[in-house]
Amino acid sequence: MSFVFRAKSQHRFRFRFRKLFLSRSFSSSTEFSRFVRFLDENGKERIGAPMHRSGESDGEPTHAQLIEGAAHSLTDRICTISKFLPPLPLLPVPMIFAVGLNYRAHVSETLTDENAQKADWREPSNPIIFGKNPNAIVAHRDDIIIPKVCVDVNPNEPAVDFESELAVIIGRPALDVSEEDALSYVFGYTIANDVSARDWQLRKDLGEGQWIRGKSFNSFCPLGPVTVLPSGFPNGIDNLRISSHLNGEEMQNSSTSQMIFSTAKLISFLSQDTTLLPGTVILTGTPEGVGFVRDPKVFLKPNDTISCEIENIGRLENSVVSKS
Repeated sequence: MSFVFRAKSQHRFRFRFRKLFLSRSFSSSTEFSRFVRFLDENGKERIGAPMHRSGESDGEPTHAQLIEGAAHSLTDRICTISKFLPPLPLLPVPMIFAVGLNYRAHVSETLTDENAQKADWREPSNPIIFGKNPNAIVAHRDDIIIPKVCVDVNPNEPAVDFESELAVIIGRPALDVSEEDALSYVFGYTIANDVSARDWQLRKDLGEGQWIRGKSFNSFCPLGPVTVLPSGFPNGIDNLRISSHLNGEEMQNSSTSQMIFSTAKLISFLSQDTTLLPGTVILTGTPEGVGFVRDPKVFLKPNDTISCEIENIGRLENSVVSKS
């Protein structure tokens, strides 16, 4: 009975959370500009405003001020964050759209890779769009799992790579929206790691390059931990520092100002003759510094720690493990 009750309770919580995306009162709140989803010390799912901007202090989860009620009010109740959850439950995620080759320096660096040369990659005239399986979403500090099928095709060096990205969560149905109005459809912004199995993504002998397969394995979309509402960016999102660190060593360091297609342009482009439903996630592309174009190549290995950082949002960190 307790299991059934808990399952029903979680379903009701997720239904309420889905309604947040249909409510302008949440995304336009003046009481808070950032939130986290988490489990409290009793294992209950919660939403709250983190007491520390990143949700952590010295690498340890801290506390959050609960957001509750139909009005999504910031309460006086303080809860301990025992485990971070993804910014949104998998249930309301209708689609993850991702964008390839959206930073100029990243386009340039890929020209050194043999597989990219064969594919004739170059700066795109329109956004390069692909999808990721929503079930690939995991939370801050969850493990990234090296898939067995990556080991099978490359036993010596499974080519699993990292990509630090700004992620956009759509808040209301968007269809044929203009670039000028596009950002008004945004619920919030968070951090993503577009983990990528380069062999499956790029090798011709594995199916002429399978981007969706290579980027959709379980755990290949770490997301979070903090979501920042549009009100949390008084100066906009077009000049945010974005970086990544592997085992503490800087891998990527750029700015969203270096995007070829702005976030507004991407939303407008994706919405043409296609309805973007609330809860849709858009990964806006990664800057230069990824592992597969380095000399020597750098790929994720068991016991590695990869972190992605974006200015004014925070840090997303995950450890890497092999599939048991």
